[in-house]
Amino acid sequence: MDLRRPSLSDFGVLDNEALRSVNQTIVLNVIREKQPISRADLARITRLKESTISSIAKRLMGEGLIYEANLGDSSGGRRPRMLRINGDRSAALGVHIAPQQSLIAASNFSGKILRQRTIKTDSDPERFLPRLAEEIERSLHSDLPAGLKCEGIGVSMPGLMDRSQGKIIYSANLDWREVEVGAYLRHRFGHDIMFEDNVRCAGLAEIWFGSLTRLAPSHMINLLIDEGLGTAIIIGGHLYRGATLGAGQFGHVSIDPSGPRCRCGNLGCWESFASNTATINRYLQARGVSGAAASIPFSKLVALARESDRDALLALQKTGEYLGIGIALLVNGLNPEMVIVSGEISRAWDLIEAEIWRNLRIRALAGNLNSMKLQPSSIEENPSLMGAISLVICRRFALPPPGREGRRALTATR
Repeated sequence: MDLRRPSLSDFGVLDNEALRSVNQTIVLNVIREKQPISRADLARITRLKESTISSIAKRLMGEGLIYEANLGDSSGGRRPRMLRINGDRSAALGVHIAPQQSLIAASNFSGKILRQRTIKTDSDPERFLPRLAEEIERSLHSDLPAGLKCEGIGVSMPGLMDRSQGKIIYSANLDWREVEVGAYLRHRFGHDIMFEDNVRCAGLAEIWFGSLTRLAPSHMINLLIDEGLGTAIIIGGHLYRGATLGAGQFGHVSIDPSGPRCRCGNLGCWESFASNTATINRYLQARGVSGAAASIPFSKLVALARESDRDALLALQKTGEYLGIGIALLVNGLNPEMVIVSGEISRAWDLIEAEIWRNLRIRALAGNLNSMKLQPSSIEENPSLMGAISLVICRRFALPPPGREGRRALTATR
């Protein structure tokens, strides 16, 4: 799935039926991005006739996809009726499988979490998958308001995977190999189920629910930091997956050949220095804590740093240093317009930003660095979970498929 929304420049020759579908998709996306918005502004932005906009708006309201909200400001005539997406038309279920705890969340069509469930992730998938399916079943039956139809289930998983099959080929963080998650869940549920890896889900969430709904750079990197570290690479507005779908594994690029052994078997991986796990371990080592007591939530570590715990602050700042070192590699090698840092580390941005930039300025090429923007994620919820939800929701905003045989094909310029 491309991590972008359709634009007016994406289409070639269309017949009347396909053109109506494309125009409707464009209008729906503009309403979503600019809401609340008037019909006149829709016509100005899309360059469609106001009569066409009125016809499309009527059709979308008839389908329950949009509704008329409050009156807008007058520019001399009657105050315009403002249009909004109807978030309560339908629902989505998002599932985020992670090494320690997995999440299941019911969401409305606007991405608002209605209820969230948490279960402990078992290292044995044969024990874990039945429990996961039971919680999904409970969520479908108990977490959605009456009359709100679930349009599908999106699943975020860590590691190298076959997204069409929902198969984890290898996950170092879960220590799973050749696990048929998709086959198991599709056997249990009749709903449409979509799969994506957790890093790309975080990038998708940023575009659909975050700050990039109004700023969509063509060349972007979304850096997800949790128990591990990975990157979603957007080139020319499209997600780059690599020859064997393994692109973005920068967390397993060695930045210190004499460093600790990573779970992937390599020495000194970036992930071993800049992940949440690495940051927590640095703090615990500084405090002389080990064994069964060596456990602390990352959110607690951030809170301690803000409460003037020097060891917590130094552990985070050291992570900022390592992030600067790794991001410099991305800047020099890929020359992105923007790098987004996602995960709980973004909540400590004011504590680590200076260290990131200090190391970037030392190591990154000035020409590449000067043209790049660096910012924390604007997603308040778990970004991979929100990405799983958006796998379902964004299908409503996706380009329509080509029509019947014999119809002139919808052609993309990309």
